Amino acid sequence: MQKTQRKKRITYIDVARGIALLLVIVTHAGIGWWVNDGYAQWITNFIMIGNLPIFFFLSGFLFHDYSWKKRIINTLNNLIVPYIFGSLMIVALAWLLNWPVKSTLAGAIYGNGGHDLTLLGDLAPIGAIWFFLAMAISVLTFSLLVKLVNFTRLPEFSRRIIVLLTSLLIFFIIVRHEFVPYLWPFDIQSGLLGSTFLALGYLFKYLFDERTRQFHFIQTPYFALLCLAVWVYISKTNIFYFVSAVINGNAWQTLLAAFASIIVILDLAIWLDKKIHGWMAWIGRNSGMLMVTHDWVLIFLQVQLVNRYLYILHLNNYLGWTLAALIIAFLTFITAFLINRSHFVQTIFFQRNWPLKVQ
Repeated sequence: MQKTQRKKRITYIDVARGIALLLVIVTHAGIGWWVNDGYAQWITNFIMIGNLPIFFFLSGFLFHDYSWKKRIINTLNNLIVPYIFGSLMIVALAWLLNWPVKSTLAGAIYGNGGHDLTLLGDLAPIGAIWFFLAMAISVLTFSLLVKLVNFTRLPEFSRRIIVLLTSLLIFFIIVRHEFVPYLWPFDIQSGLLGSTFLALGYLFKYLFDERTRQFHFIQTPYFALLCLAVWVYISKTNIFYFVSAVINGNAWQTLLAAFASIIVILDLAIWLDKKIHGWMAWIGRNSGMLMVTHDWVLIFLQVQLVNRYLYILHLNNYLGWTLAALIIAFLTFITAFLINRSHFVQTIFFQRNWPLKVQ
């Protein structure tokens, strides 16, 4: 990882986000096509362990300890407003399609990303945009943790280590090993888990800016291959349902695999940035908008149309999953291209000082 510069956009970070967004699409495309025939189960586990932690890691890598006023305004503008926009469109589509509007609205307010049992009972899932609420919780929790640790006046490296250790403690207190009891509102559990990956990114930022030589080995192909092997091996017996804050298997091993996935994706992003960064970086820069359009496709097209008609072809799981991923990715990007022509949509996703201005 190269040293970061405050005002220059770091393109390999955009590429890493682009890779992660594609992994999210592939994960959701597998609904109805899960490869769960024993030997190949690790494929599903592999993708689900690695598709989301990198987003939180990168937020920690780019983290600055802003004032509370600026932090809250940034969170509202960049995470809550896109979530509200995506949710309102889903509620409107539910009304047009004669789906249970009250349950959909309640699910959006609650932040029910999957099919978990909530404190309000069974609510319609809001889909992939639960990520925005979880990220908001992560960033605010992490900001509080950093501010508290900074009171110690310890050396910078020591403070970042304390932040990471504290976030790990939170992780193991919060993580669940089954889908009961209830999922808390606003994706609080997932958000608290995410703060661990922010803390890891926060520590890495310091190491690569201040101790570049000692940690240069992380960028080597050999270390990336080692991390890939760890990621694959642990995926054979563990799976991470981030949306539900659930780990099936050993939590320590799954966390290690998630950390390994981050290294692999980052090293791949740095390599791709030198080769074909243009289109992949575009996906990363637009990952917020693409997450929303993917959610619309996921809820209203995949279940009702894509999978239904692919099933008629009696495809095996591997081919069905591949075709579903290609179709859903195409629909996600086309939808994003169409709505991006709207000035209002551009304002929601790319205007950092709207609707509240940051001084």
